[in-house]
Amino acid sequence: MSNCTASQLADKASSACAIAGSGTSQDAFPGTWTWTAVVGLAALVTSIYFSADQVRKSQRAKQAKRFQSDYELLNETVVILDKLASTAAVKADLTRLGELLSRIKQAERR
Repeated sequence: MSNCTASQLADKASSACAIAGSGTSQDAFPGTWTWTAVVGLAALVTSIYFSADQVRKSQRAKQAKRFQSDYELLNETVVILDKLASTAAVKADLTRLGELLSRIKQAERR
């Protein structure tokens, strides 16, 4: 309606001006706005997804680093148990196994 002057609105022909003026500018804007909004929303969702993925990976890396010593302890225990299973046990091996068992219990408490 802003394309029509006040005198045109007073005339009977003004209804044609108001109809013609109101339809052209408003039809183009929502279509453009919709595609811009869709593209912007897709970019926002994608960036949020990748940001959350990076945070998740960072937390997993910190957790793996924290548990690394426990994994090494368990690997060492498995090696000694395999050795004991395949050969006759020596008192030194049993002593070492007792130490490892104590360390495993400490790790479990953490």
